[in-house]
Amino acid sequence: AQLGLHAQAAQKLNQVNDTMFDFLSNKLSSIFSTFTKSGKITEKDVDTTLSSVKDALLEADVPYALVESFTTDLKK
Repeated sequence: AQLGLHAQAAQKLNQVNDTMFDFLSNKLSSIFSTFTKSGKITEKDVDTTLSSVKDALLEADVPYALVESFTTDLKK
């Protein structure tokens, strides 16, 4: 019975991970699709996009410190 519970827990965790990955993938695709609509990328576009990426990552429960580090590195 114990092994069955572990297998069920692992299966639920995989489902949550798949759902979160799909959510994040869709969110980021939507964010970056705005670049294909515009012929020119401005500093404001970059700032707006990074803000949206930060929001999407935080909504996906990525740790705040990791989000800050990642978006700071992207900005460079």
